[in-house]
Amino acid sequence: MAKTILIVEDDALCMKLFCDLLESHGFKTIGSTDGTDALALAKKHRPALIIMDIKLPEISGIERIKALKADEDLQDIPVIVVTGYAMVGDERKIMLSGSDSYISKPIAVPHFLAEIKKFIRMGPFRLTKSLLTGHIGIDAEHDSIGALLNELKDLLPAGDETACFKKIEEITQTISNHFAHEEKVMDLLDYQGIEEHKKEHRCVLDRYGDLVEKAKTDGFCEGFEDEITAILVHDMIRADMDFKVYMTELSERSA
Repeated sequence: MAKTILIVEDDALCMKLFCDLLESHGFKTIGSTDGTDALALAKKHRPALIIMDIKLPEISGIERIKALKADEDLQDIPVIVVTGYAMVGDERKIMLSGSDSYISKPIAVPHFLAEIKKFIRMGPFRLTKSLLTGHIGIDAEHDSIGALLNELKDLLPAGDETACFKKIEEITQTISNHFAHEEKVMDLLDYQGIEEHKKEHRCVLDRYGDLVEKAKTDGFCEGFEDEITAILVHDMIRADMDFKVYMTELSERSA
């Protein structure tokens, strides 16, 4: 039977990332987004390990750890603190609270997994689709961009520039959010190649921006539809393929 890990984390992206990494190693995960139900979840599910953020919206993670360690039924469960908000002296406070280990963000995945292995046996690595793409919704975001592009293509023949540029604004925001999500994940993982990946993103955004500015000046000339399709399909896929290659390399290092 798969061992359970309780994750107490208020950042949705971090929560998804931790779940994906741990589930790819055969663990079952349960989550608490504010820590108020952490003790109740621990009593109900009896996790083999707890991962705890200390900066939570409703209650201090340190106070949650103290409460866990004060409970005779729960005090033997190892607690690993993972946080990006620790100040000078916080590590000592964290360890004095009863935490069994401490990791600062951005996490280095091999170190993160090595800390977990200190407390519980880890199964063989399985590269899941969720780990590869799901934590930032790449497929869903691609579908959204594709749908917006098709809507723009439907608007172009009518010649309504106001409607077309409104749709272009939606596309612009969606692309920007998509790239920001990827870069946040890379930052969380302490990915050393993030600057090169950002350059790839900037190239796509620059080419797209130049095309939009040209349309504002000259109108939607012949060839506009083909050019924007090339950017939003070919260039976007190429940029995301780089990310998928990175995730595959990550999986090999984490095995």
